[in-house]
Amino acid sequence: MPHHIRPTSFILSLTCAVAVAFIYLFIAISVVPYWQTLDGPAVQSWFAEHFGRFSYLMVPLHCLAIITIIWAYVRQLGAPSPMRWLWLLALVGMMICQGFNFLYFHSQLNVPLQSEELAPEHALATLDKWDSLHWIRTWAVSASVDAMVAIALMQSRLSGKPHSM
Repeated sequence: MPHHIRPTSFILSLTCAVAVAFIYLFIAISVVPYWQTLDGPAVQSWFAEHFGRFSYLMVPLHCLAIITIIWAYVRQLGAPSPMRWLWLLALVGMMICQGFNFLYFHSQLNVPLQSEELAPEHALATLDKWDSLHWIRTWAVSASVDAMVAIALMQSRLSGKPHSM
């Protein structure tokens, strides 16, 4: 008997993961190029004035994504092994990203860019490092989304009919 995706947990976890991925892509494609047009003091001024707001959006969204993926994973414990591994991949991708945010990104990049302790001539080099490492977060979250899309495709294949998300 085919195992079915639990629609509520799947939709919530996919929605949260896609939201995080979309925001990260938006930052990488739109915001970072803007920052790169600024000089060092202007970058620091922008971070000091605006960057704190990102935390109010991203921390709860990440936590919600992790919680809903855990919820979906637990609800899928009876699923075929490949499906469980994909849920685990989705969870690990999101947790790598959030762990990276808490353990490194905030203290080593965001705080210095927001403070006057970083010499303005080092702000652009720090921003370049920020940009490079931001892509790691973006790919980790994208792996979560890709895993969930693969789950939907696998479910569709197992059931023999297209799965509506």
